[in-house]
Amino acid sequence: MISNDSKIKPICILVMGGPASGKGTYCKKLAEEYGMVHLSIGDVLREQRQQNTEEGKFLDLHMKEFEKNAKLMPSEIVAQFVFKAMTEAGWAKYVFLIDGFVKAKGGYDCWNKMFIKLVDMKFVLYLECSKETMLKRLCKRSLTSGRLDDNDKVFQTRIETFYERTYPCIELFEQDGLVRKVNTENNMDIVYMQVKQAFLEFWPDFAY
Repeated sequence: MISNDSKIKPICILVMGGPASGKGTYCKKLAEEYGMVHLSIGDVLREQRQQNTEEGKFLDLHMKEFEKNAKLMPSEIVAQFVFKAMTEAGWAKYVFLIDGFVKAKGGYDCWNKMFIKLVDMKFVLYLECSKETMLKRLCKRSLTSGRLDDNDKVFQTRIETFYERTYPCIELFEQDGLVRKVNTENNMDIVYMQVKQAFLEFWPDFAY
């Protein structure tokens, strides 16, 4: 079980959305403009995996096994590395944008079990995007990604997986009154203003 002795809770916003919905784009903009910390779970795990440490070797071993079987890394393991990244960043010193932690029901349960008492969770930012637009963006991005596994079939599977596993978790957060939706199919400047408005609505002292 993760724990922290600090009585000060870090402010956290969970950022959720389908593939190519704009999570990385708008988290980066918020981080640059307001000094927030964007923790992309995929990046956190890749960074830790590449380190020549016992933790890195442990993570590499497990990730190879889960990639082989096309399974998600257990949320309890992911939580340990997210907690480590938050602690190294300064714990309560920054506002954290946590992108990609809740991908399935296990992640939702883990967040509520391991994190919810340790952090000040303001809301869940859900970046909405149609299946058609996500597929179009993924195909466009694949032209420069250099990844051999980037193809329509893989993209369709990723989108379907989002709706099967992740979207039900968004609905659960919505039942708790925590979700703020922003449609990301508009002009980027308009979307970014709406993202900032979402912060203002749930967090009155947020100034932009």
